[in-house]
Amino acid sequence: MDAVISATNEQKQLLQDNGISSFIGKSSTSNGITVTAGQTIVDNYFAYLTFEVEGYIPEDEYQPDFMDMKIRIDGKEPEASFSSGFLSDSDRHDGILEYNIMMMMSAEKGYFSGKPVHIEFNNMGHYMEKAGDLTLDTTGTWTFDWAFGSADMTESFELNAELGDTDVSVLHAELSPISVNITYDAPGNDKTAPPQFIGIRR
Repeated sequence: MDAVISATNEQKQLLQDNGISSFIGKSSTSNGITVTAGQTIVDNYFAYLTFEVEGYIPEDEYQPDFMDMKIRIDGKEPEASFSSGFLSDSDRHDGILEYNIMMMMSAEKGYFSGKPVHIEFNNMGHYMEKAGDLTLDTTGTWTFDWAFGSADMTESFELNAELGDTDVSVLHAELSPISVNITYDAPGNDKTAPPQFIGIRR
C-alpha cells in the first residue's frame, strides 16, 4: 500500500473504515511456494492489488516474475489498462517478495465497483537481465477469487474553467482519496496536451 499511496496511519485507517482499502488474506500454495492476496485499494476508476510470495528467493541480481498471469473481472478479460510486477526493494531476507497489480479504467465510472475478480498466476521464473528472456524456475498455479468492494468516497465538481490562455477547458472533475478523473474540452486544437497533475491542494 505504501508504494502507491503516501498516507498517514490515520488516513490509511480512514480508507479501511470506508471500504476503499481492505485486506483479502487468501492464500494459494503450489510446489512449496505460497502466494497470499493482501491489501486491495479500489475506487470508481482505479484498483491496486498486493500479493506476498513466500518460498521462492531468486539470486540477488535476478528479477523474479510469473511466467503468465490471467485476470478476469466479472468473468471477462479487463478492458482496463494495467501494470504489474515485483517490488525491487522487497525484503528477500525474510523470504517474502511483494507483487503488485495496478489497474485503471478512466472511461467507465464504477468499472471495478463490487465486481467479482479472478486472478491466476502460472509458473515462477526470473530475468537475468532487464531486456532478457524470462527463465522458468518452478512450475505451479496460484488462483484467487473474491469481489471488489463498492465503497465510494468520490467528490464531483462541475468546473467549466479555462486553463490560462489556452483553448483547453476543464469541464468536470472527480476526486477520491486515491485517484483523479478529469474531463477536458479542447475544440479545434490537436496540439495542446492536457496538463499532468502531480498533486491536489484542498
